[in-house]
Amino acid sequence: SGNKVLVSEAERPQNISWENLHVSSFEKLLRLLLSVGLIMLILLISLAVTDTFFEESSIFCAIFISVVNFLLNILVKFLTKNLEIHTMKNAQQISLMLKLTIAKCINSTIILYLASPFEKVMGEEMLSQVVMILLIDAFFLPALEVFDLKGKFQRKLFAPLEITQIDMNQHFIGKEWDLSVRYSEIL
Repeated sequence: SGNKVLVSEAERPQNISWENLHVSSFEKLLRLLLSVGLIMLILLISLAVTDTFFEESSIFCAIFISVVNFLLNILVKFLTKNLEIHTMKNAQQISLMLKLTIAKCINSTIILYLASPFEKVMGEEMLSQVVMILLIDAFFLPALEVFDLKGKFQRKLFAPLEITQIDMNQHFIGKEWDLSVRYSEIL
């Protein structure tokens, strides 16, 4: 009388990364820590550069931080998909979104806070830099994505040089699109 059975819905087969089911939890954790460590190293380099040039040029710092945010998209996506091991595809997307969101927040705000002298922390100059970073992130970097310069080069320069139609078609395949990256850009 009274044994409770916990029942949950099974995962959809297409959500499971079958090739990763054999990997131990320790190896998954080790790879996750290595990935996070490499992201922290990039953020430390960003802090050092921002700290060095903060007093000299606020525009340079804002552009540099925005470029690092753009490069974080590429780096974190690469690390999450190639270094880390996830058994569920949605877990991989969640991991990518969380790491990108946290890294970009640290890069855009905390690094700027740490690089600025104490008397200027909430000053007009620092607030204008934060606004400039947000504007560059909101308009310039998405414009780069829309123009898709790499895709244009592939279609205009490299595709005509291919010998077979199959090879040419490879240059017209669209860029991979991740919802987790787009969510991190909204924040």
